Amino acid sequence: SSGINAEYGGVWGYYSLADQGTFNKKSCEAVPGICDRIEDAKFPHLDKVYVSLLYPESATWSHTAPDNTKLSVILPVAGSTKLRIADTTVVISEDTVVIDPSFEKEFVNEEQDAAVVLVISVAHPGTI
Repeated sequence: SSGINAEYGGVWGYYSLADQGTFNKKSCEAVPGICDRIEDAKFPHLDKVYVSLLYPESATWSHTAPDNTKLSVILPVAGSTKLRIADTTVVISEDTVVIDPSFEKEFVNEEQDAAVVLVISVAHPGTI
């Protein structure tokens, strides 16, 4: 995958459930109940929703969003992964994390199990 850091290698992928606030019915059928729960939560100005999978001993390249018009709500589903944002590293394993994706970031999974997170992208409140 083009998003993989060559230093670590491994596999990273994502499965899109919604884009520009519109859910893909066929994709949602693959994860029963998830899309309904997100719609019921009524996230303001919903943009993208996807499941991100980072295989064991894998890492993404450092990357940024093109601007700071969105926030990413990251919910752990399975496993544990490290998220480095600028000079700060947090472990995503139980708690929800909200980030401004315009900051440089990378995900690293040094564990023996795959890490799965659900990412919900919404408009940054300062841009509404």
